[in-house]
Amino acid sequence: MRKFFNKKQKKRQVQKVLFSLPMFIVLGGITVSMAVSVWNIKEKAQITQNNLQKITETYEELYAREVELAASVKTLRTSFGVESEIRDMYGLVKEGEEVIVIVDEKNKKEENDEIETEIQESLWSRVLKIF
Repeated sequence: MRKFFNKKQKKRQVQKVLFSLPMFIVLGGITVSMAVSVWNIKEKAQITQNNLQKITETYEELYAREVELAASVKTLRTSFGVESEIRDMYGLVKEGEEVIVIVDEKNKKEENDEIETEIQESLWSRVLKIF
């Protein structure tokens, strides 16, 4: 009988320690610490996901550029490709060919307006500098 009461008494002492306020504070601290750690891991995972998406987009752009450049190089390996590239870069023509230059009136007017605005601003700034 005595053993039974000793076991019960020990069980109550253990329960008193486990359910005491200091133990709740310690367990609460551990819980908060774990929650903060999980939150940090979640944020890092999100940042990693965003970086992966950016890198994937960059890779796709670079791959498309590579395909475009490979096609350009393939074209430049032919005499027609070299000739057309030289014509585009330097505006050259063969003997007997003519070149037609088309000037867009809208762009010409916009350029003239910008030049006039710059002249007026510089004139006005000169007048203000005098005073």
